[in-house]
Amino acid sequence: MNKAFQLKFQATEWKRLFAVSVWLAAIIGSVLTFNLEYALGDNTNVAIAILVQVVFAALIAVAFSYASSRLTSLAFRRVLVVGFAVLALVAFFVFSFLRASWTCPYATNHELVVGQDMSEEATQYFRSVGVSERSCSYAIAEFAGDTARIWDANEIRVRFFVLAAVYCSAWFALAAMIVGATSLVTAPAARRKAPTAGDPGSDAREA
Repeated sequence: MNKAFQLKFQATEWKRLFAVSVWLAAIIGSVLTFNLEYALGDNTNVAIAILVQVVFAALIAVAFSYASSRLTSLAFRRVLVVGFAVLALVAFFVFSFLRASWTCPYATNHELVVGQDMSEEATQYFRSVGVSERSCSYAIAEFAGDTARIWDANEIRVRFFVLAAVYCSAWFALAAMIVGATSLVTAPAARRKAPTAGDPGSDAREA
């Protein structure tokens, strides 16, 4: 019994370590690969987005771990894993669509979030220089990457945080799917190995 308990304890610890590793990989991956910018040279909103991503990941990880520890139905766990897989795909496609609609390339390695309607300052500037047709890249270049002067700053900020939230949701849904799938794979084996009270061989093993 002591050996069986030790093996079960080690398996539980490895599962926890694996889950923590997956969540850390999701956090690091979402932070390092999210390359959108609020404005050229702006670090404040990027730092806030990173903080939101980390806090969001921690809350999801805790909630998922708590729910998983309370769930005993394998069928419901399968539905949960499939649901997270669908959520990851939906979040990825939504992010791709919003990225194409809400961002604009600038210079070589910059992709800035843009708004819908230009500010009064930008409208007057382009009217004064006689430019009626302009691309977002041209407008950003004229204002040296200061998108808050071209479009409404609050609108850009909201779009920036929406993009960050959708992007990290895809990462965290993928992490939850991996952790949940691993729990599904290991759960049947653990149950087969664990002796039950009515198992005829349990008394013999205990003896």
